[in-house]
Amino acid sequence: MVSWSDMSNDVLEYVTSFLPFTDQKRFSAVCQSWRYVTKQKRYPPAPQLPWLVLDENKETKKRNFFNITEKRHYSIDIPELYGQYICGSSYGWLFTVDKRINIRLLNPFTRECFELPHFTCYEYHQPASHPEGSVPSTHYDYDEPASLPEGSVEDARGCTFKQLREEIVQKAVLSHDPNKRSWECTFRDIREIFVQRAVLSHDPKKRSDFTAMIVFGEYSVLLMWKPGERVWSAIDLHEGFRDVIYFRGKFYAVSSMAAIYAVEVGSRPKRILTVPEHDIDCEWPYLVDFKGKLLLVLRLHRDFKKPGNKFVVYEVDLKKGTYREWNDLHSHAIFVGNNSSVVIGPRKISCIRNGIYFNDMCKSYRWRYREHYSGVYNMVSRTWRRHRSKKNHVLDARNAALMWFTPNA
Repeated sequence: MVSWSDMSNDVLEYVTSFLPFTDQKRFSAVCQSWRYVTKQKRYPPAPQLPWLVLDENKETKKRNFFNITEKRHYSIDIPELYGQYICGSSYGWLFTVDKRINIRLLNPFTRECFELPHFTCYEYHQPASHPEGSVPSTHYDYDEPASLPEGSVEDARGCTFKQLREEIVQKAVLSHDPNKRSWECTFRDIREIFVQRAVLSHDPKKRSDFTAMIVFGEYSVLLMWKPGERVWSAIDLHEGFRDVIYFRGKFYAVSSMAAIYAVEVGSRPKRILTVPEHDIDCEWPYLVDFKGKLLLVLRLHRDFKKPGNKFVVYEVDLKKGTYREWNDLHSHAIFVGNNSSVVIGPRKISCIRNGIYFNDMCKSYRWRYREHYSGVYNMVSRTWRRHRSKKNHVLDARNAALMWFTPNA
């Protein structure tokens, strides 16, 4: 029998590609040569179960995580996450926002980071026409020159004072004296007002031409950014977006009324279909790439006096504009929340088969009880339960958010 020390690096690399993230770290700590092996990444890694990103320890500033494979909590010192609100995760990267609304894209274990434009830096791209099935926008295209009446008196910027008063500025106020107070916001403001969801089109470690997409603001507009751009590009919809996904080379978004739209910069959001059965009782919709099939997962409204959870799942045909309901997930499990949705195959025995792992997303429920929890809904039995003990770790909903996160080092 060949001992571990006599195995070739190629064999060791293949073996370690099947290890969970924590076991890879333990493997690399054995010796220098094994550490070298784990850094090669020549073989695609086996699917990893997501972790839960929890809150920050107020004393040590370490970030708390929960590993559902080991059912174990970890407190990890990551200086880049000190005082940061985590508003999204995708491909093992975290979207972080501080109290001055500076946003970053961070891989917490490799420390790679992208500085993204400030949220105040975005612009609308107004198309020339309104294609069929599109939604009109109420925003102006400020790139177009203003048409002024003959004989009008213009200032140096080419705008009349009458236009300033009637068309551009109605009123301007300050919340505080800038000389007496520096502007900051609370984490609740960030979650409620600024960031609803944040996703990536590709893993930045594998493709430099990735795109970041954020569901932003009280009215849930979409902000899109690519590396090298100085501002976000905004896409608006009167219904408000709730989730977004990059699927088969395009971005698709779902509204609060369970309607799916194709979205791109320079064009109006084009409605593909609506699920009329749940346009009223849908509490939160999610889009999931299920092995090349697009799923619309709807979390239905709950009774606050008797909290519970119920989900319905539809497979969407984008070409035909049709949908059909699923009664199970073919022994798979899916993870939904503020993160990019994750699908885990039936070989991962640590998961509940046909389970929808979710985090509490309802604003009014969170702020009423000031905590969130994480649970799993069984598609076959139509029941749900918490998959962590409430006593283990309860979050203050005012300062943190539960987030699924797949380590990518």
